[in-house]
Amino acid sequence: MTAAPALRSEGTGLAGRLLASARDPGQPEILALAHGIALTWGWSLGPAGGVLGLDREASRALLAAVFPAAGPLLDDLPAPSAAADRDRADEFADLLGLLLAHRLRPNRDGEWLARAVAAGCLGDNHLWEDLGLPSRAQLSALLDAWFPALVARNAYNLRWKRFFYRQLCEATEIRLCKAPSCGVCSDYAACFGGVAAPAAIGSAAP
Repeated sequence: MTAAPALRSEGTGLAGRLLASARDPGQPEILALAHGIALTWGWSLGPAGGVLGLDREASRALLAAVFPAAGPLLDDLPAPSAAADRDRADEFADLLGLLLAHRLRPNRDGEWLARAVAAGCLGDNHLWEDLGLPSRAQLSALLDAWFPALVARNAYNLRWKRFFYRQLCEATEIRLCKAPSCGVCSDYAACFGGVAAPAAIGSAAP
């Protein structure tokens, strides 16, 4: 996965500015939207002139509904320029497609949250951190509320970014993991958050 381009100076503190104008800034969905927008501020993820891969009109609708006083921020949106941004547009589109295909509510709110989660996957930290959430548990609860069918497929409790990318790889029959099984993989803790590796079939239970 390509390294995410650095957040431009225009986006520094943007999540806080958005949250300051939100009606319910502590709601997990609002936190995710604010941080997803800030993380990818000005990135070329879709039509020019918008946020989270939206065009300008749809971006204004999002801001008016969720961050009512933040509409003027779009006037300061930098023009996409970095090649690294454009290189990640396909990655964002694939993640967005995965989330949209599994959303519980096929409405505008479900799309906005799918876009925020896809944007968060482009960050360098754990997904819950990139979305401004206080814990992985809260992220899991948020995903379960909006994408339950997808969450149900994460039977082994993979870290969410790893799980989403693994879903994309499996859909295209690309295998990132080189170990013959999770139980013998040296990167098990990186995927599963330090949970003990499962015993091999036929071995004695611990």
